[in-house]
Amino acid sequence: MAIEKQTEELWRLPHVLQVVQVKRSHWWNWVRQGVAPAPLKISHRVSLWRSSEIQSFIQQLIKKAEVK
Repeated sequence: MAIEKQTEELWRLPHVLQVVQVKRSHWWNWVRQGVAPAPLKISHRVSLWRSSEIQSFIQQLIKKAEVK
């Protein structure tokens, strides 16, 4: 039986902003409010997000938009 490995990508802020299509300040407001996923702090200057969390966040945004 073959075990399938899924690799989790880690994205830096510029990539997250490109995928989600919001401005930097708006994104950080969402993070502070708990709306968007919090980053993994690798150092005091490096924040990374799990690609799966960003993709789930986008799906939640789409579902909210469809309900309205």
